[in-house]
Amino acid sequence: MSSKSHFILRVGTDFSGIGAPEQALTQLNVPHVVEFACDFDKFAKQSYLSNYSPNIFYDNVATRDHSSAPEVDLYVGGFPCQTFSIAGKRAGFNDTRGTLFFDLLQYLKLKTPKYFILENVKGLVNHDKGNTYKTIMTCLRELKYTLYAKVLNTKHYGIPQNRERIFIVGFRDEHYFEFPQKINLNYKIKDFLESDVDERFYLKREQIEKLQEYNRRNAEKGNGFRAK
Repeated sequence: MSSKSHFILRVGTDFSGIGAPEQALTQLNVPHVVEFACDFDKFAKQSYLSNYSPNIFYDNVATRDHSSAPEVDLYVGGFPCQTFSIAGKRAGFNDTRGTLFFDLLQYLKLKTPKYFILENVKGLVNHDKGNTYKTIMTCLRELKYTLYAKVLNTKHYGIPQNRERIFIVGFRDEHYFEFPQKINLNYKIKDFLESDVDERFYLKREQIEKLQEYNRRNAEKGNGFRAK
C-alpha cells in the first residue's frame, strides 16, 4: 500500500460463531478483508455466511492444513470454553474441545500474524489450579509474542449482561497496549422488559416440572448449568 491511510487489515477468525469480531471491525470503521473464517457448527456457519463473505470458510480447524491457510494481520480465536467453564466438568485438555487450543497455536506458529486476540471463560485462569492457563501463556510466549491478558466483564462496557471473559492480546513486535477503560452502564435488562405481559407467555406447570427435572439431572452429573 502507498500509505498507512490505505492500509486494509487482513483478518482471520477461528471458532468464528456468527462473526462478532467482524461486526466490531465494521462498527469501528476499520478497513478490512476477511481472509478466512471457520466454525464446526452448521447453523453458526449459515448465520455467518448470511452476513459476511470471507475468502475461505473452513468447517473444521482440527483437520485444516494450517500451512495452506492464508496469512493475516489480525487473528481472532474464541476457542471452546465448555471444558474450562465452572458450569461444566472442567476436563480441560483431557476434553477434545480443550485440545483445540493447540490447533489454534499451530496456526500462530506457522503464520505468525502481527496481532492476535484470544478469548475464553474466566474459569480458564484458575482451571487445574492455574496450570492450564500457565501452559497456554507459556506456549504463546515461546512464539515470541508480547502478551497482555485481563478478565473483562461485558457489563463494564455498555452491555446489560454479566459476562466475565479472559482476553489475551498478542503483538508480534514490542508494542504498548492498554485494555479499554470501563464505561457506565446506562441500561439494564429490566429496562427493556414489559411490565404488563400476556398470560400466554408464562410457563405452564408441566413446563416448570420439566425444568426442575432438568436441574436435577444436571446436578447428578455435576454439570453446573441450571434453569431458573
